[in-house]
Amino acid sequence: MEHTHVVWYKDGATVVASAALVVSLLSWLISLVHTRSLELSTAHEDLIVVIRRILATGRENIERAEKYSGNKPVMSLIDGMARQEMGVLAAQSAKSARMLGPKRVVSAEYMTIARAQEEAGDFESQGYFVQKAVETAKTNNDKRNALFDSANYFFKHRGFEEGRREFRQFLEVLRDSDTLTQDEIADAAVGLHLAWAGVELQRAGDLMAANAQLQAAADVIQSLPTGPFRQALQKSLDDFVQGGNPPTGAPAVPPPAGAASTPASVV
Repeated sequence: MEHTHVVWYKDGATVVASAALVVSLLSWLISLVHTRSLELSTAHEDLIVVIRRILATGRENIERAEKYSGNKPVMSLIDGMARQEMGVLAAQSAKSARMLGPKRVVSAEYMTIARAQEEAGDFESQGYFVQKAVETAKTNNDKRNALFDSANYFFKHRGFEEGRREFRQFLEVLRDSDTLTQDEIADAAVGLHLAWAGVELQRAGDLMAANAQLQAAADVIQSLPTGPFRQALQKSLDDFVQGGNPPTGAPAVPPPAGAASTPASVV
């Protein structure tokens, strides 16, 4: 008896079985992708909880320092506990951020994580997350904040030329802003030059470089029309020259009314 060979795609039973297999595989893949997406969403939610705790810890430390300023044994105990907690939070946030990646972690989150690494003493991880903050910055403000943190990181670890490069990029980004007024740009520029002068003195020990930044701040102020705003910026410069503390955070911008503001600390 002669056996007739049937091509598989002409065999109804084979076609049905193959189709069922394809549908099954597709369903499995869709389920796998959905599960992975849920896992990542949950992981990001958990990261946000940790970041909020990092921020809360900073506020709590300030409150405790004010409350127990005269009790050294208590402050010593509290400091030890705070460092221990920050070490745990820094490790948790770093692990989650590395797993999630830049598609799910935003610049401001990377900055907070970087600061937690610094407090925990993990400077290598701090540098990694500071760079991620710069790379993922989407807005002009986020870019400036990230570059400011990056510049300070480099200056603290003797990468002076890299730090100066980041400060220069800060000024370029500031000038490109299409949301800030000229007064706001001037305020942020003066704050940046004063902060830059401060780290040149404190970290690099470069008096000439510090004086160059003070002159740059003076040039910005001189370009402004005479009035209360210019006077306030001039006072900031005079206070610095006379021994006042330089700004420690990314330069802020003044309120829309044009009244002067002191550069706000973000650390």
